[in-house]
Amino acid sequence: MNLLPGIPLDGGWALQALIWRATGSQYRGTILASWAGRLIALAFVFAAVVVPLLSGQRPDLITVAWTTAIAVMLWFSAGDAAAHARRAQRMETYDLDRVIQPAIAAAWDADVDQTLRVADAQPSQTATLVVVLDARGLPSGLLDRRAASRAPDLEGRQVHEFMHPLGAWIGVPHSITAPHLLESLTHRPKAAFCLVMEGSTLTGVIDLQEFYDELLAD
Repeated sequence: MNLLPGIPLDGGWALQALIWRATGSQYRGTILASWAGRLIALAFVFAAVVVPLLSGQRPDLITVAWTTAIAVMLWFSAGDAAAHARRAQRMETYDLDRVIQPAIAAAWDADVDQTLRVADAQPSQTATLVVVLDARGLPSGLLDRRAASRAPDLEGRQVHEFMHPLGAWIGVPHSITAPHLLESLTHRPKAAFCLVMEGSTLTGVIDLQEFYDELLAD
């Protein structure tokens, strides 16, 4: 039975590999082999229930029970494989620019008013984030624009006075793809933000929770 050509059976994964080889699309191979698995699941129920009825016999309850259990397992496992294939295809073609928020870096003791003017002058359609660097030049926090805007007087105030901690982060080049980003995150599973770099210059920030939610949405 395991050689039947439908996912999740071994024969199904062999069928998926053949379709992948013939079409050049792993996604298409998985989808077609998953539907083959669902057809096999329906065939099990048909053989246990309909075939005896067509021959004038009563279906055997034990046979119906175990074939139905197998069919349910095949049906849902094939559906899971198809869902993973759709997400894998989405990941391969996903444009990270959709979730990259423009950002600039500011020294710990930079003047907050001047920093905000520089951020607002950036050629972007969305508000530019300000990543605050610590004394060693490492990202330490994000400037809280709302808190700064509520301050009665910004003269002489420094950016670190209005920042909140950045949390765990990972740095990547702007040219990185979504699959490579996910692979990098396996080494930093607790990262909450991704800092996007052009050479040694910070150009953007990705909120990784937003990235996960959009990428894995059905």
